[in-house]
Amino acid sequence: MEPATPANPANPTNPASPTNPTNTVEKTRFEIPPLYCPVPFAIHPSTDLLRERTDAWLNRYEFFTQEGVRSLVTGSNWVEADGLTWPVGDEQSMQVIADWSIIICALDDLVMEDNGDSGPSAAQSGSGARHAAALWRACSRLLRVLEVPNARLIEEPNPFIAPWRDAAQRFNDLATPTQHRRWIEGHRAFFNGIAWEQALALSDSLPTLNEYASVRMHTIGVGPARAAIEFTRGIDVPDREMDSPPVRAINEAWGVLNGWDNDLFSYGKDRAALRNSGKNGEPASNLVGLLMLTYGYTLPEALNRAVELRNRVMSLFVRLRAQLMPKASPALREYLEGVGNAIRGVLEWHLRPRTSRFTELGGSGSGGIEFTVDITEIPVADHEKAVELPSIAWWWDLLDS
Repeated sequence: MEPATPANPANPTNPASPTNPTNTVEKTRFEIPPLYCPVPFAIHPSTDLLRERTDAWLNRYEFFTQEGVRSLVTGSNWVEADGLTWPVGDEQSMQVIADWSIIICALDDLVMEDNGDSGPSAAQSGSGARHAAALWRACSRLLRVLEVPNARLIEEPNPFIAPWRDAAQRFNDLATPTQHRRWIEGHRAFFNGIAWEQALALSDSLPTLNEYASVRMHTIGVGPARAAIEFTRGIDVPDREMDSPPVRAINEAWGVLNGWDNDLFSYGKDRAALRNSGKNGEPASNLVGLLMLTYGYTLPEALNRAVELRNRVMSLFVRLRAQLMPKASPALREYLEGVGNAIRGVLEWHLRPRTSRFTELGGSGSGGIEFTVDITEIPVADHEKAVELPSIAWWWDLLDS
């Protein structure tokens, strides 16, 4: 894809600085251009109750008492994210998802992102091929436990396995066969995306934007989230609809939107983490950083280009969903409503005051990152244009002329 002429750049008042040897927090302020999302947000009415029950559930397990783990899972406002992502569902199934989401996010942060050694595999203790092999083995064993909770593939002394097995068993007890199959398939796609991302991190070359779009739609965890819509709403979308090209495109667009939205809000933290590790440059596992590395954009230029691409995908989702609705089965209509809720809900979660995950640096509590952003329901300029990346451009071919 050729570089576009950047739109009017934003004006960061204090760009991030190089490595700070004193570990003091420097304020980083930047502006994110308006994000198009005409879907209204909703939140599950039992979110506060779900949070109370999840807190009690966490206290049952040694894993969540480990240094760094509890602060991680309680400081990211995960249960409110669940209420915003899945605003419809009975309390029993929602509780399973609320508890599961804490585990999967801890898995992602502590193991997949190589941030410590509290996770289930110590995959992060190796390097190169050994690291990748350990990571994939851990993911494969965890996937098997989801399929068969009593599979004895991970040693019992490992503190992670008990809550993972508990959530797996509770999901299996309530899920239909179709929901269970899609739950497993969704996790497999998520784990495969993580392995793909790790392989890129271990290579000496940058991913192309085309490859990054495919990677990011999986690493954000939309695979399991798709199954969670059916699980919490008590629906089974017929395979002939779920596996059709338009619904596949809807699901992939959802993954790209969640992934790129996360990149916009996490860029500051990703860049700070790179600096704290003693490295220069930009985070290649972030759309904003990758645009800077690929085209030499400044930060404001990259933010504008990233939002332009993101808003085109949002427009595609809105138009394709509207095209599908009239002929969709009742289950698919409910599912498509749920996808819209999930896209807006995750976006809303990023903006919540209690979500310090994207504004705190180094656990200082001082809010090292500040950003401004507006959500608009009005289509933005050029929103109907396709994103010319071959791995996702086929979505636009499905629109009626």
